[in-house]
Amino acid sequence: MATVAPPFFLLCWLLQAASSAFPEEPGPLNYIPTEVVRRHAVFLGRPHRTWLRQEPLHIQRIMQVNRTLYIGARDDLFRVELDIVAGDEMFYSKKRTWESNKNDIRICRMKGKHEVRQSD
Repeated sequence: MATVAPPFFLLCWLLQAASSAFPEEPGPLNYIPTEVVRRHAVFLGRPHRTWLRQEPLHIQRIMQVNRTLYIGARDDLFRVELDIVAGDEMFYSKKRTWESNKNDIRICRMKGKHEVRQSD
């Protein structure tokens, strides 16, 4: 038993040190109950007939200017007119997409970033 204790305590200490070196991702700023969310329109991107064809949005930033909502995603910028809401769903009126150029991708790879995170 005496020979098992030192490695066990060393392992516990290493786990604690490792967990403090990598902080956890912060949680959401605010929680909203489901019954409240159901009373408001939801942004779905492009209108589709089925949920199977729904495009991933990867929303990162949202800004409202007067009655226009700008939604910044990973490679897209959506413009949503707040006066034109169809029921409980919102769709964009304009969408601007941009791609990373080869040099930016190369720099991101040298920094150790994965392709899915390069626009961050």
